[in-house]
Amino acid sequence: MNARSDLDLSPIGNCAVNALIDRQGTFVWSCLPRPDGEPVLSALLGPRCAAAGEAGVWSITCVDLASSEQAYLRNTAVLRTVLRDQRGAALEIIDFAPRLRQHSRIHRPAAFFRIVRPITGAPRITMRFRPTADYGERLATARVGSNHASFECGGAAIRLTTNAPVSHIVQERTFRLETPLAFYLGPDEPYPADIAADAERMLAGTCEDWREWVRTLSLPLDWQEAVIRAAIALKLCMFEETGAIIAAMTTSIP
Repeated sequence: MNARSDLDLSPIGNCAVNALIDRQGTFVWSCLPRPDGEPVLSALLGPRCAAAGEAGVWSITCVDLASSEQAYLRNTAVLRTVLRDQRGAALEIIDFAPRLRQHSRIHRPAAFFRIVRPITGAPRITMRFRPTADYGERLATARVGSNHASFECGGAAIRLTTNAPVSHIVQERTFRLETPLAFYLGPDEPYPADIAADAERMLAGTCEDWREWVRTLSLPLDWQEAVIRAAIALKLCMFEETGAIIAAMTTSIP
């Protein structure tokens, strides 16, 4: 394992899939389409793919980064990361796995959303999406479409759909962030809606679902915020389809 194993990591999930994100907003671990599957984002395993540099990540790098801060939206498993550059420009990254009530059922796809918004100025960013196969031994094979890129990751076929220029993502170009961008990582299937509008709808529904669940908790008078955060972390370790509790989000990694 590399130095990433020592970093402070934040979990997100929806009781179907989960992921670990570092303090700069980089996905460093996620198994898709199930938490007991092969990791498609596998940076915690270290530099196993020598030809790829830093493989197994989904990062958004701010040029001339000056600071970063991170917190969950209150009483949710939705993570917000703020990056600021040396010129005062800033952006926020909202990461979540959608979980919301839809048609009288809980909708929890094996997928993640990222919403990237400028806060001040037009920060220059670079996105790196480098999924792996064979437990980090090689980079996944990519196929590029008009608004997406698909990847064969061993036993999983995944698709990253976005309203950003796909060439910026695939070729890892640096560009100015001037308008909000949305990204959806899920099964290799066409996304059936306008991704920008749907991302905001899913975000609102996911926040509402988590807060409704928190209201069902029996909380002590003291340390309520810490107890709520611990309860959400434990909930993220549930595979709701069967009711099982997974031993760790990192499968066999301690």
